[in-house]
Amino acid sequence: PDADLIVVFGGTNDYGNGQAPLGEITDTSMFTFYGAVHTLCTNLKSKYPNAKIAFIAPLHRWNECGGLGTWKPDGVVQHHLCDYVKAVKDTCALYSIPVLDLFTNNEMPINDNDFRRDCAPDGLHPNDAGHKILAEFLQKFLRSGTESNDSLLLQYPQLPQPTSHRQR
Repeated sequence: PDADLIVVFGGTNDYGNGQAPLGEITDTSMFTFYGAVHTLCTNLKSKYPNAKIAFIAPLHRWNECGGLGTWKPDGVVQHHLCDYVKAVKDTCALYSIPVLDLFTNNEMPINDNDFRRDCAPDGLHPNDAGHKILAEFLQKFLRSGTESNDSLLLQYPQLPQPTSHRQR
């Protein structure tokens, strides 16, 4: 199979459902989140050796710090969404895979009432307006390149330049 570009956007359901333990950076078992990310990275690089690969870390979500969606065996909170973001970033770094991190700088502030109303009414999933903003950030990220790769979209120069949601 051929693929020029693969973008993986995941982690929020793993955090929200808490079906598997977070694990540690050294885990390679598919039964921890860290291990599953390792497995995904390894398999993508093996199956698509010529493809450029990028990840998008989970976005903030409404009430993420209020106990909603945190993994709680026996009612004890074990991990927070930032732990899953860190797992994606740290694991991808081992494979030289760039990560678009809109979480750390709160680029899509879903906990902000106005932003949530306009862009992610359910507090998790971006609507059309939210997807437009996400697409603009992704496009800018894919054009930017990193130390580990050239711009991921060099072959598509006709795409328009993104604008920030803060300019609306």
